[in-house]
Amino acid sequence: MNFIFKATLMIGLLIGFSIAQAQSCASISFKQNSEKEYFYELYRNNSLIPQKRVRVPKLKQETFLAPGRHTLTIRKWNPDDFRKIVRNSKSAKLKETALAMTFEITVEQDQHYNLVSDESNNISISAHYFKKCDEKRKKVLPAKNSETGHLKLDPNLLYKLYDTMYQVQKSNETLPNLIPMRVMDYFGAVIDKKNSQEGQLLVIAVTPYSLASELGLKTGDKIEMLGGKSISNMKVSKYDFLTSYITRLAVRESIRIGVKREAEYLILRGKYEPVISPEYIINVTSDVDSEPLNLVNMQNISPHSAYLLSLVMLEISLLPEFKDHESDIININKPKLLDPKYGINGTLNKVKDNYGFSITRIQPTSPAHQIGLKTDDVIIAINNKKITTDSMSTFTSKVHALKHRQFYTLSVIRSGIELELSETLHRRLLPSFSLSIDLDSLKIIKKTRAWRRLFNDPRNAGLQKTHRDNRSRMSKEEHFGRHK
Repeated sequence: MNFIFKATLMIGLLIGFSIAQAQSCASISFKQNSEKEYFYELYRNNSLIPQKRVRVPKLKQETFLAPGRHTLTIRKWNPDDFRKIVRNSKSAKLKETALAMTFEITVEQDQHYNLVSDESNNISISAHYFKKCDEKRKKVLPAKNSETGHLKLDPNLLYKLYDTMYQVQKSNETLPNLIPMRVMDYFGAVIDKKNSQEGQLLVIAVTPYSLASELGLKTGDKIEMLGGKSISNMKVSKYDFLTSYITRLAVRESIRIGVKREAEYLILRGKYEPVISPEYIINVTSDVDSEPLNLVNMQNISPHSAYLLSLVMLEISLLPEFKDHESDIININKPKLLDPKYGINGTLNKVKDNYGFSITRIQPTSPAHQIGLKTDDVIIAINNKKITTDSMSTFTSKVHALKHRQFYTLSVIRSGIELELSETLHRRLLPSFSLSIDLDSLKIIKKTRAWRRLFNDPRNAGLQKTHRDNRSRMSKEEHFGRHK
């Protein structure tokens, strides 16, 4: 449907955020060409903080913004549905009927911006021009802070970020995307379902900096009690015991986990704090040195890409450096990169007078797969040079030294027979990308109580369910070693 706005927003009911007097301002207006009269709500910060609730039958109404960045959402209502909502604010089903259009816009002082929407309900700037803003009588929406900084990621996490952007690019999702804040009901413990005994959950991994780690849970612990109930007495649905327990907790609700650690029984206590991933903007295969756009829309991306982005943003959000960052925006801009990974996992072992790399896993479509390596093969030479040391770093450096489009050979032992494999090396080209993480979006909602609305928003509940379903199917290797 093609909804183009014909009128602008009138100042109405103010909820949850103060409007401040400003010394300078800009203005925006929305136009529509529909003959039907709609209701609109203007929200600040991704539909979390209602700013205005308005009816739009009149022309030439304006909304005034302080110069700088703003994330705004317009919710468009059928009048009949809107009246029902006003009469019954608890009608969650009706609340989902509104069409929401979220965008980030950067405005300059004494500029007016005419905004319209296209067939996909994305907002665009149809025109902007100089218009003196009368600060003496206009009240304006305050802008977000804009102090920028950088976050240094360790090589493994940076590689995961590169690989995620590659997957997004493969899905032809290369335009700038505004990703809203999300709640992730993440605990940070991996349970060995195969080797857990009756009445116990065996913990085989704990993610650093996660809630599980902060509670003191350790690898090897055997969970016997959750929230005062023994594992054997719990009834769960399709989720496992631990996931079911965690996902049903309310914000700041007490956590109580009973674990057996060697010969000792411990009670681990704490408060449930969900991980909130801040708003961010991604732009894949872009010129990372280009100027930021004046307006970026929130666009739907594939569930698979959304899931991969959620995982990598979760890891970034858990970093202590991220939590303690003093900037309002974190910019991560990276150029194109030839994938340094060869695509094998394994160990170095003694082979006659030298050493060999025994392969335990091969990544599909990798250079290792292309040359014809198989699981249980033992690499004993690269370009006819024997492996003479058991140093993994030395072996890794030899593999990384192979150049893109270079013809090379590997000597391998397969089922006791020595073979020589040869191929021209083709490495993946990982795309350039820009990632702008808006920490100020978290500060804004935490000053109000809108973060509780974020947690309880039914749209986030759906995301949580998707996240739970995916995570419950992940093995330890997928959870921690997807990019090795």
